[in-house]
Amino acid sequence: MSQNIICVIFVRAGSKTIKNKNIQLLDNFSLLEHSIFMAKKFFANSNIYISTNSKKMIAIAIKHKINYIVRPNSLCGDNSKEWNSWKHAVKFLKKKNINFKKILSLPTTSPMRKATDIKKAISLSNTNCDAVISVTNSTRSPYWNMTKIDKSGYHSVVIQDKKNYKNYIRRQNTPKTYDMTTVVYIAKKEYIENSDRLMNGKIKAVLIPSERAIDIDTNFDLKMARYLFNGK
Repeated sequence: MSQNIICVIFVRAGSKTIKNKNIQLLDNFSLLEHSIFMAKKFFANSNIYISTNSKKMIAIAIKHKINYIVRPNSLCGDNSKEWNSWKHAVKFLKKKNINFKKILSLPTTSPMRKATDIKKAISLSNTNCDAVISVTNSTRSPYWNMTKIDKSGYHSVVIQDKKNYKNYIRRQNTPKTYDMTTVVYIAKKEYIENSDRLMNGKIKAVLIPSERAIDIDTNFDLKMARYLFNGK
């Protein structure tokens, strides 16, 4: 794999919905280890890092002979923007005089990813774009059957497109939408440094089938991942 890409797995301690989420086991290995195993299919150990505030996760990194970035607790809170952790990683790597052009992230919450998903994302990142995300087809449309609630308790559709409202008589008539997944992210170094958020620039996406797009955020998600992983 190109030396121009550094893989960084962003993990932290203190998950509220699932205690110790990143080190929960799936088929005898932690979610973090599954991301590490996938990373090793593409990168040398020297080009794989975890960014964390957790001693337990640093120990896992050392066990698998990869690098780690000690992330300050100020970037690891429930309300912390992960994009700021990307910026922190770029600064760390530059101080180490490591030459790279892009960062690729493999979040621990998508253990159903396949190597082909990563290959497609890397290939797409070589085209005219600032970053590559992974998406899956939305099961509901914000133009049709997703609602928001106002201060008075009344519901309305999320997107109020009055110009085209008459055309949206059924879901099939609404614009195609996608759900972002945590299968893979890639962003150019300069874009990370100069942008305030991931979605500010020219973004392209890899389409992931729904069965591989699970994003573990709740205990139910974790149970589903274990069920799917064991049956795959």
